[in-house]
Amino acid sequence: MTPLERLELEACINRASEILYKNADPDSLETLEDIETAVREHVLENVSPQIARLGAPSLAP
Repeated sequence: MTPLERLELEACINRASEILYKNADPDSLETLEDIETAVREHVLENVSPQIARLGAPSLAP
């Protein structure tokens, strides 16, 4: 990964974090375990299906 690609990826991850936090229930994020659970749920639902395309180029947009 080039330094520029790393910066682009970091910017995308930061934006994704903002979106996921905006769509989380702040009252349910009281402990580290709560945060980990919320992140895991968002990743499984929203991120993993997109990452799966790495192994299946025919599914790529």
